Amino acid sequence: MGGAEFMSFTVNVIAGSYANRVLHYCLHLQHGNYNSLNNVLGSEYSCGSTVCYAPGDALKLMNPSPILDGIGFGSPVSDAFTYDFSMKSNIAAKLLQLDKCRKLVQFAERCLKEGTDYFYGIEACNEVLDGHPHEIGPTLKHDCLCTRAALLLKRKWKNDAHMAIRDCNRARRIDTSSFKALFYMSEALLQLNKHKEALEFAVASQCLAPYDSEVAERVEDIKKHLAAVVLLAPLHGLCESKACAVPPCSKGTKA
Repeated sequence: MGGAEFMSFTVNVIAGSYANRVLHYCLHLQHGNYNSLNNVLGSEYSCGSTVCYAPGDALKLMNPSPILDGIGFGSPVSDAFTYDFSMKSNIAAKLLQLDKCRKLVQFAERCLKEGTDYFYGIEACNEVLDGHPHEIGPTLKHDCLCTRAALLLKRKWKNDAHMAIRDCNRARRIDTSSFKALFYMSEALLQLNKHKEALEFAVASQCLAPYDSEVAERVEDIKKHLAAVVLLAPLHGLCESKACAVPPCSKGTKA
């Protein structure tokens, strides 16, 4: 470091008890007297028994930034920035996943409404419920469960009715007064020929939507079926007692 360059350097802030000592020995540095600098710094930062400072280290100490352990620090600020950036990145990623889940549920609802692509609608719901269980909130989860239950009842593969009942029960745990969960539960029970239980859920759903024509029609149909079963029960028992070769009478009625 040349004499003119050194003398033009201005010390703005010197923290700690070294301030006066550093200023006292500054003039010695332009003559290459590094031992004076080492006396200022002390042996705290020595390498073994030999002090390892050079003129460049004096510039670090005369930096106006805060001083930690005798050296300018920046790591806490850097850590805070990294944490803040990471947190914002995580939030952005979760928002993207949430938007993706909403679009998948909308696609499944469209499949149900149009009456096509039930399989792909179910797969979309599977992606949301099984692939992103922590990204979705209770409302979206409830809607997705009800939509998948309805799609399963439309597809009518083996065990689809049982899986629909499972989804309806999960939806009812989220919202105990869910109209959709009660309505689809009644339909699933009908497919399993459990008419008495289906009537209970149909009536419960009708209480939530008293002016819904589809619900009212289902309640009436189930009541008619149960009434027919009661009327035909004696005939069915008579056929069984006489060991009729023909099928029981009740099987000839419309389910």
